[in-house]
Amino acid sequence: FGKRLKDQFVMHCALRSACQRSPTTTLIRGCRVPLNSRIAPQEFRLQSAPILRQFSFAPRYGPVSLVRRCCAAVALTATAAGAVSGLATGAVEPADDRQFSGPPRLNVMEILAALPRAAVLYTSVFLVWWDYRRVRKRAHRKRVQLGLRPKAEAGEQEPPEVEALWEAAHKNNAPKVRRLVDRLGGLWVKVGQYLSSRPDVVPMAYIGSLSSLQDGIAASPWKQVVATLNNEFGASWPTRLHVEEEPLAAASVAQVHRGWLRDDGSRVAVKVQHRGVDAQMRLDLVNFAVLIELLRRFEPDQDWRPVVSEWSSAVTQELDFQKEAENLREVAGNLQRAGIKAVVPMPRDGWVTRKALLMDFCSGFPARESSRLDDIGVDRGLFMQRVCAAFAVQIHEDGFFNADPHPGNVHVSTDPVQNKGDPSVPILLDYGLTKRFDPKMRLAFARLMHASEAADVDGLERALEDMGFIFEREPLEDLANMRRLFTATPKSQVSQRRRERAEEQRAERAAKEAAAAEEGHASAPRRKRPVEAWPSELVFFLRVTGLLKGLAASLDVSVDYMGLMAQAARRALRKAVPTSERATGVFSEGEGSSLAEAKLQLRLEKLLAHLQSEGAIRGMQVSVAGPDGKLLASVCAGELGVADPRPVKPDTLFCVFSAGKPLCAVAALQLAEKGQYKLQDVVRLHWPEFGANGKEACTVEDVLRHRAGLASALPPYASIDKLLDMDAMTEFVANAIPDCMPGTKTAYHYLTFGWILAGLVKATSGDAIDEVIQSNIVSMLGVSGEMYLGVPTKVLADDSRFASVEVNLHGSQQQQQ
Repeated sequence: FGKRLKDQFVMHCALRSACQRSPTTTLIRGCRVPLNSRIAPQEFRLQSAPILRQFSFAPRYGPVSLVRRCCAAVALTATAAGAVSGLATGAVEPADDRQFSGPPRLNVMEILAALPRAAVLYTSVFLVWWDYRRVRKRAHRKRVQLGLRPKAEAGEQEPPEVEALWEAAHKNNAPKVRRLVDRLGGLWVKVGQYLSSRPDVVPMAYIGSLSSLQDGIAASPWKQVVATLNNEFGASWPTRLHVEEEPLAAASVAQVHRGWLRDDGSRVAVKVQHRGVDAQMRLDLVNFAVLIELLRRFEPDQDWRPVVSEWSSAVTQELDFQKEAENLREVAGNLQRAGIKAVVPMPRDGWVTRKALLMDFCSGFPARESSRLDDIGVDRGLFMQRVCAAFAVQIHEDGFFNADPHPGNVHVSTDPVQNKGDPSVPILLDYGLTKRFDPKMRLAFARLMHASEAADVDGLERALEDMGFIFEREPLEDLANMRRLFTATPKSQVSQRRRERAEEQRAERAAKEAAAAEEGHASAPRRKRPVEAWPSELVFFLRVTGLLKGLAASLDVSVDYMGLMAQAARRALRKAVPTSERATGVFSEGEGSSLAEAKLQLRLEKLLAHLQSEGAIRGMQVSVAGPDGKLLASVCAGELGVADPRPVKPDTLFCVFSAGKPLCAVAALQLAEKGQYKLQDVVRLHWPEFGANGKEACTVEDVLRHRAGLASALPPYASIDKLLDMDAMTEFVANAIPDCMPGTKTAYHYLTFGWILAGLVKATSGDAIDEVIQSNIVSMLGVSGEMYLGVPTKVLADDSRFASVEVNLHGSQQQQQ
């Protein structure tokens, strides 16, 4: 290894010297090149010389120059350290195989060639970071001068003087970041494009500076375009194809020219790959991996290496236009079958190679040019709905989607032939980088979206488990985060939503601190979010989510993004159920088959059939028994849920809200009938711990009549696990302070009712309340296995028995169906 490093370092030094003396770098042919070098000498001469020349080695003078040179030295050292670390750990290592599953494997020669380019990157990043560090200190001093705390709390509005400091910093650094992206190009253009598509997250100064990246990348010279076309189509291509010299747009991988075929005069778009972009992209990925590695070492909780690994293994897809042509055909066919109004350019047969591609020319303009939308009568809401619906079908129903979209590739169609006279039809461009879900992962993402939209905590947890998530978090927190992630915010409401979220975070932090203080800790335990537990597919799923939310924000339209995605997700989940298991009619065979001629049975069936046809019910069970316990009618109708077409059966379990209260009350009254206590007895007589903190006079009757004074008694920051821990919650209500004197005010004890009675029942009988209910109520009614207060784990394993609960969070009322 040492000899190889020496040989390649000699080559690197010769290259640098040659680049400084002659732009042709002919000395490379006389250098010693290892046989297993990943880049051939000729390719290296063409591609690496411009990269090396990006960094100036000429001496400069003055204090500012000295700082910059010191920064460059630090950057070079950090880059070298990261590269050597990568070699040692295997993240970056010499290899002959061009395929990779994580960051691209480069040999030492390529790493040395990457140092000047990396030095530019690290120096610029360091200077921007240093500027924000100084601004933060100035902001703290300004707050102190104004009589405030040095650091603002979450939700606190900064004074105008401090806001002005941050705005000035953003305006000062945004052009620097744009110049860095322009100078480096390659992968960093994609990073800039992503940032420019998120006005709901990124300061507007950066949006304005980076937005032109969507289609404003410097184009390659015409001579290089002609050379590439000659290599791909042969020197005679001008006799069959005319290409305009001025490009329509340029991106990080290729640029597009307008043209037409000479045989039929049809207009085409000619996509031509930049020369040398392959090697440059691989070098960018190494720099990206080193940055992530440095971040991980300084911030162990921020381990984003799986993200880089997934991006690295997929980004090279864009370099093969033959693959892109296949992608265009597949996506266009999928959208047509789904009935989505969207235009996807189709490739022209015989004009597809690895580095050049001819497609149908689609007349239009970028959707972000909002001023032009109104001029041609575009319905912004309808346009955005169609874009979201197109991506929803791609992701959830087909499992094949554009994994690297940005607003510059979403256009408005102006061709009356292609859009059929509808001005609100989108054009979807650039399918070079795509992602294909395996069937299991596709359904997991569909379940995630459906559960988020339906506020189904159990479904969300199942989806996260199927996707491979391992979060030490609470289910309700996951649900809140997912709903927030999938909610699009119009640009005019961004500031208000940020303030609202900051206030929510401040309240959450205060609640956590209060809970920690109550438990005797200095601060609440920190919950880690292990990134290594992320599913790799999430990287691209979030990329699409960022585009759609950012585009909706820039168009300043309110669109139900989550609802549109959930519609496609539900269709995918329903299709996944085998046909043999789906409901074939309104009613399913069950206990009522022997009562087919009974009048009550017929009346119920007629009524439920009518309700089903009106869409008033999703699924229902109805059983009627006479005074002697004889079954008079039994009807099962409908499906288990909006995303589950399996039929409701007699053994289907429905979650019935607050049905546990009468069961708990009956269990308590049964003990009173047996003489364990009287309703007028104070609770502390049988459960001494309950008499603490002013509840000495609370009677059993007060508890049963919701007059215990504990209606709002809840732990300040209780997890779901804690709320389901009966022992912990009975201990909590025993020590809780009542809102008012027991017996003086009636207030619905939504949760505490069951906890109080559970404590009383256990204190008097010695058994848990769920055991008492099963033995004294459920078994006596003859419904064992059909009614539970808390479903056992073994029963939960059979999901075919559970009807899903749909909650309407958009209206003023909640509906259980």
